[in-house]
Amino acid sequence: MRVFGFADRSSPRKGWARACKLAGIDLLPFHAAGRHGFGQEMNVRQGIDEKAAGEFGGWSDTSLMRRTYTHAEQTAEKIHEAQMRGLRAAEQATKLTLFSSPDGKRKGKS
Repeated sequence: MRVFGFADRSSPRKGWARACKLAGIDLLPFHAAGRHGFGQEMNVRQGIDEKAAGEFGGWSDTSLMRRTYTHAEQTAEKIHEAQMRGLRAAEQATKLTLFSSPDGKRKGKS
């Protein structure tokens, strides 16, 4: 009996390899593309917590997902934005100006 029209579980590899070739991209095994894509999108880009993404994605060990299938993106920008959010929140809560640049203008988004 064929599942999804394929004779066996390795049959989709031919179509995947052909699609990569036609797209002009290096062949990336579809398991890695799917697992990496899912882990990266859910954890890094969408901010879904590791436990929820890991459970939904079928990982029994979510640390494996974090170590293997996710990678940092736009590190400096994310850290600077988080620091500025924290600074703005502290200034709003205390009604104090906690930081300004030497020219009197705040750098980054305000």
